Amino acid sequence: MPYPIPAHNQPLNSEPVKPRSPAKPPLAADISDDARFAEIDIPPRADRAAPAPQPIAPAADEKRVLFYEMRQIARNNSPFHAEHAKVFYQQALFMKNFEDDYTERVPFSCYFPYYQLMSYEQLRTYFTWRAQVRRAVAREKGGVIENTSVSYAFLYIYELLNNIGAASPMDGLDKLMAFWRAFRVCDAALDKYVPQWLKDYHVYYGLPDGPVTPAGFREFAKANHLQGYYPTVFGYESDGDLFNLFSGISKYDIRKSAFYGEKTARLIRDCFCFLLNRLRELCKAKGKRFEDFVFYPIADESTWTPFSKALFYHAVQQQDRRVVISENESYTCRQNHWVYKTVILNDNGGQLIGYIMKVMEAGLREALRFQYKLSVNPGRLDINELRNFGIPIEETVRTAVSEFCAAAARKPVSVDAASLGRIRREAAVTQEKLLVPEDAAADAGRVRTNGQFAPAVRPRLLENVFVNRYNNTEPPPDIPAALQVSNIWGDFRAALTQTEKDAVAAVLQARQEDIKALSDANGIMLEVLADGINRQAVDIIGDVILAFDDTELTIYDEYRENLIKAWGC
Repeated sequence: MPYPIPAHNQPLNSEPVKPRSPAKPPLAADISDDARFAEIDIPPRADRAAPAPQPIAPAADEKRVLFYEMRQIARNNSPFHAEHAKVFYQQALFMKNFEDDYTERVPFSCYFPYYQLMSYEQLRTYFTWRAQVRRAVAREKGGVIENTSVSYAFLYIYELLNNIGAASPMDGLDKLMAFWRAFRVCDAALDKYVPQWLKDYHVYYGLPDGPVTPAGFREFAKANHLQGYYPTVFGYESDGDLFNLFSGISKYDIRKSAFYGEKTARLIRDCFCFLLNRLRELCKAKGKRFEDFVFYPIADESTWTPFSKALFYHAVQQQDRRVVISENESYTCRQNHWVYKTVILNDNGGQLIGYIMKVMEAGLREALRFQYKLSVNPGRLDINELRNFGIPIEETVRTAVSEFCAAAARKPVSVDAASLGRIRREAAVTQEKLLVPEDAAADAGRVRTNGQFAPAVRPRLLENVFVNRYNNTEPPPDIPAALQVSNIWGDFRAALTQTEKDAVAAVLQARQEDIKALSDANGIMLEVLADGINRQAVDIIGDVILAFDDTELTIYDEYRENLIKAWGC
């Protein structure tokens, strides 16, 4: 224990002076309000005036006081860190009618945002922005939904999920949809969460009018074009936008392929629906659904947490009930506790759909003679499950694609009635030219192989089918090509470059050496030269006219006569 240094007048052999123990300070609760502050007397000095007491002005910022009271709600909840959702709900109720007119815009970024984490400036920014959003959603004057920090947007959605700022659950759903539609244009981050919360909204609040029915939720999703967000609900149905739905869960998104474009989009969509129906029929014949290979059912009931990944407080006592979303998805509430049964998309299911779409695209590329082929590899996908089930997936898909192409080629196409008279008149003039002796006609449809005649079969370009069926720009295929469009071959010749015109002339005159010299002189590969000519032919005539074989170009026989006339050879 330390001892004080003795005074100068204290004998060295005297007892040391022990320090007095300090008095125990009084507790804050024992001090009256009038005795909490000490007074210090400062004696006046001759060289300066005595200080005068200065009154302390009361706080003038009412908003600070309001925010302080709001924060006190969190402090009054002792297990605050375990009660974030409850504290947020109580604070949201406290601030539900507050509006601000702050002129500054202070950003805010936080995962699971709530008021307690926000500064004074951020709170003022949010409540000013929220006031404008509420007026915009209510279609009131002065309302606007401005782009802002996405954390503010999530905070506003959390309020609506807790039915804060809404007259009823149905009103809350309408406001949530209106805000999501507008804000997702600025920031698509909400798309990852809002669709799931919309379904939870129907289940938890019993929308639209009481206990939700499968038809009720499905009609809501269809009316707002949201089926693609709910593959486990709509993936088993036979109608609707199944292409986009399965593209959304596929590990290979064909919509981002170079092959998918304005001209091929509808063809690809129809082919996939044809293919999906074929797979469903094959699986049904064997006593199983195709979707069972894509989705995985959860056999046992599991605890369901409404509005997961959001700050949501169960403030409303729930009645015992069962909510059915689809034949594979249901929710049950017992004594305010929720459980559910559903199906989930497994990783193998996404791989399977991706593989099917790739094989389908590869087959369509070949049929359309697309300039780039697509290699298909199952990768991590185990295709033996379907093969052991009796469905070799690659062979099944390719066969279905071929059947679809054949069916599309047989699809009849309507012709404008006004043009039928002209077609008949032109047909009468050229009828004799089209009639040939029976033997000659038979030989014209054959090619000689090893001294024998065999049918001359060339796969019809599917682009013709696509143009006929989807764009309706060609007359029916049974009308002679010479009668389809007047001077179409002259238009085709005019569309070519001089090098391409010279190349066609050389091919017609069987001058293969001139073609090679022409391509070398212009620095163009022979294959590229032929491809350019065929592209123009597809655009104008509707089919390719040249075949490329290693180093030679040849004209298809059915177009030779028209080309000779157009080139004057």
